[in-house]
Amino acid sequence: MNEYKYDFNFIMHLGATSVKVDIKSNASRVGLRAPSGSGKSSFVRTILGLNKKVTGKNIVLPYQIGYVPQDSLLIPNLNVKNNLLLSPHANKDELEQICDELSIGDLWQRYPRMLSGGEKQRVSIGRALLSQPKLLILDEPFAALDFEIRSKVAHFIKLELEKKGMDLMLVTHDESSSNLLCDEFWTIKNNNMFITF
Repeated sequence: MNEYKYDFNFIMHLGATSVKVDIKSNASRVGLRAPSGSGKSSFVRTILGLNKKVTGKNIVLPYQIGYVPQDSLLIPNLNVKNNLLLSPHANKDELEQICDELSIGDLWQRYPRMLSGGEKQRVSIGRALLSQPKLLILDEPFAALDFEIRSKVAHFIKLELEKKGMDLMLVTHDESSSNLLCDEFWTIKNNNMFITF
């Protein structure tokens, strides 16, 4: 039996460069901090099984994941409510409360084309939380949010993590949010990914 929650040992091939990932960790809340273009999003896609340009052992995570990509990936022909409840595991009993906390309760009948970037981001976060994940993976979830809303959403995510015992993997350039939410940080430097603290 694996003694680590995360035991990654593989190489991602990103165009002309490659990134060696060597991580062994039992952290519950991980922040990925590295310069833009270094491979953070590619790492997330790799552990989700979406990036096939990789050599090494099987690294697909084996349990239920709530994923918020940078571009939100809302289904364009579904309204907000149906996007929120898209997962077969979606907890309808929490719909109103989560929407109130994310300030998206008045958007239910709108379609993604009618939403701002920040609204799309919050709907995507709500959808991930409603799916009852064991691990929440957020890729730049605060990028389209102004400071006040960003702080409110980050604090709400923290409460949800604590209440439901979820693990977190967070990619963000927002240090205040990552310091609030994460207890360990990983970085990429000189084409190597490793734990910083």
